[in-house]
Amino acid sequence: MKKIYILSAILALLSYGSGAATPESEKYCKLALEQVVKGELQTTKEGKREAFGKGIEYAAKAIEADPGNPDAYMWHCANIGRECQTHSLFDQAAALPAMTADLTTILDKLGRTDYSPAWQALAEIYFNHPMRSNDTALNFMRKSLEDIPAGESRLSSYLLFAKELSKRGWSASKRASVMAQNSVAFKKQYSSNIDKYSYYDGAGSKPAWAGKAVSSMSDKEEAVAVLEYAIKIYNSCGSAQEKGALAAANELLKKLK
Repeated sequence: MKKIYILSAILALLSYGSGAATPESEKYCKLALEQVVKGELQTTKEGKREAFGKGIEYAAKAIEADPGNPDAYMWHCANIGRECQTHSLFDQAAALPAMTADLTTILDKLGRTDYSPAWQALAEIYFNHPMRSNDTALNFMRKSLEDIPAGESRLSSYLLFAKELSKRGWSASKRASVMAQNSVAFKKQYSSNIDKYSYYDGAGSKPAWAGKAVSSMSDKEEAVAVLEYAIKIYNSCGSAQEKGALAAANELLKKLK
């Protein structure tokens, strides 16, 4: 199994917050965030483990202070995800249930289907797990991108979606066929939002980056559209932090055109 990689979801959270937490929970969330940043700056496994371990503890306190705060679960998941990368692949796999439990709490128990970073973190877990569907992961990423708050660039998130679309490479006819089936599946009743949104490309949504129905586009066409859209947003509100993602986005766009 590949490494559990949710760094881009973590970066998305640096400017993200539900704004509904109690002061004590919010305090611990900020401390948990600080530990992620500190951990990223560490150069040894021991240093990273210590930093992310403290982040897990702070996030747990944030959850205890306010069990209804989705940010607390997201930071708990993020610190676990980064800490587990300092261990073997076997230990990384053992960390998945805890990470998935946090995301399930946000999306199912709290019903926060608008919480973009949780969908992205879930998508990245699916992308990197050999026993989970990349097609489902793309649906989770689609939902995540459509829920990005206005005024946020999140170029790395759009880039991830475009990369995975181009890698899959479905034709327009193949997509139309699958989306028609998923349209039926999406309309069914589910006890889990995660189960429901695994069929999200059948919802008939019209994302801002697509000038026409996505069911009439190939994977390559949508990848080009989403990159052009993301770069346009970056040019209006992007940060220096995303310069690497900008270069990668332009390079991929050049290859796809």
